[in-house]
Amino acid sequence: MITHHPGGYPELGLVAKTLKLRYRDGASLRNLAKKIERWERAHDNAGFQARHLTKLPGELAYELCNVYIALRERYPEVKPDYVDFSAGAGVMQGGALGLSTIYPAMFPTLREAAETYAVEDLPSLLEYIREDDMYVWPRNDLRRERAWLGDARNISRSGVIELGGVFSKARAYRTLREFWQRRNARAELLGRPLRTPTLATSEATFVFVHEFGHLVEGELFANGGWRCGEAVYGAISRTIFGGAKPKVRQWRKHLINYPCFIAPEHTYGPHQGGETRQSATRLALRDQISQKLGTYASVARDEIFAEAFALSHCAAPKRRKELSGLLRALERSGLRKRNVQPPRQ
Repeated sequence: MITHHPGGYPELGLVAKTLKLRYRDGASLRNLAKKIERWERAHDNAGFQARHLTKLPGELAYELCNVYIALRERYPEVKPDYVDFSAGAGVMQGGALGLSTIYPAMFPTLREAAETYAVEDLPSLLEYIREDDMYVWPRNDLRRERAWLGDARNISRSGVIELGGVFSKARAYRTLREFWQRRNARAELLGRPLRTPTLATSEATFVFVHEFGHLVEGELFANGGWRCGEAVYGAISRTIFGGAKPKVRQWRKHLINYPCFIAPEHTYGPHQGGETRQSATRLALRDQISQKLGTYASVARDEIFAEAFALSHCAAPKRRKELSGLLRALERSGLRKRNVQPPRQ
């Protein structure tokens, strides 16, 4: 049996405080989607869509919506263009459990243009760019970014989250859960780091929070270079390596310099180095990163952040405590609110 948590996770702070989301048998998921969209309109995110929410089991839909609103309350600057709660197989290539499209990383030129013209809808933005005789945007950059637009609608938003359809089917979800358990049990038997550290939430919530974490990192770097993320990655580095906060020039001790996967070049760490250094860094740090964040995190700096972010919210108590420095650093950066107050009755 798969137990869902329609009331969210109050003990983890993953429950909506500014929106009543109480599950009952037979609750209309279409109305739930509209409720989420109305909340977004009221919180400066007009046009947001909660897609394919009706494909999920009712209890899981309420679980993920509670988690989503709780994250939006904590990270109000992270505004998704839309969330697809059960994306089709054509979208989730390779059997991915979740995907995120990070607008600041993928569309820096278009986002700058959207801010310049103060327009939000994509057709109007593209028309402004075409008709502007005063300012010429870099054509090669625009051509490259337009080729990746896909279903993007409002470039000024933080990006898109898409969850795979595996969570909408009880048998597939159960198979996934059993596979994760067997994989961790085998790693433990062999004395190797776990793929995913012990969780206090469901797998669906963990994957969702991971993808939201990618959008948080996107906003972290949105308004500048690597310096915007230095303190946050310094906090993650201390969790993994211990000791005092490392200096940026300590390129194997400060994870701002860890090789990136998808990130604007100006956000690369100042001592990331070329391919030879990057390969050596991955090899040298892989085990230490995996011991704290699981084996997937060491793939790239982007995944280190997303896994650390997800575990800081979803892991068992000991690991959450170890990663609390990341949350404090996000508060100091201005991205995270320490307290969320429910509306007065």
